[in-house]
Amino acid sequence: IVIFSPHPDDDVISMGGTLKRLVDQGHEVHVCYETSGNIAVGDDEIIRFIAFVKGFTDMFDPENKAIIAKYDEIRKFLLEEKGENDIDTFDVRMLKGLLRRGEAKAACRFMGVRSKNVHFLNLPFYETGGIKKGERSQADIDIIIELLQKVQPHQIYLAGDLADPHGTHRVCTEAVLEAINQLQGEEWLKECHVWLYRGA
Repeated sequence: IVIFSPHPDDDVISMGGTLKRLVDQGHEVHVCYETSGNIAVGDDEIIRFIAFVKGFTDMFDPENKAIIAKYDEIRKFLLEEKGENDIDTFDVRMLKGLLRRGEAKAACRFMGVRSKNVHFLNLPFYETGGIKKGERSQADIDIIIELLQKVQPHQIYLAGDLADPHGTHRVCTEAVLEAINQLQGEEWLKECHVWLYRGA
């Protein structure tokens, strides 16, 4: 079973009970996070986590100049330089995505999904750094095709709530449907069913 989650939380928020039931019934469940979800992470969260890393470094490796310099750079950007509508730096976006990955992995562990069955697709259309996203392209679809060809699921679950205010759910769902369309003729797809779940 493949469960596509547009952001790293739509799976457990929208179909957590079903996900848990599928795992408990013994199905091989794969969860695929289509985007990093990094814009949902507040700056204060990153400041808190980099402060932990800085403290950890001070305790165990105080001579690590690279970590200390990166801490200073990110902290200065977030607290002194970043304006209200400024886009995060690449490093800050990566840290925010890393934080969301950790949350998603913890949710999957709680649900009983094996870590090797948790996939982060990071579809390129999403990674603009701002609320406005790029256009879906064949690059996004190819990433999904590769995953589907690898797993060859019997069931696919998609976020069917297409009224997401920023359009991410719609783009993600349409990308999966286009990938399935491009896979027509594959033998495994003849035994595969697609289910839509409601968003929060």
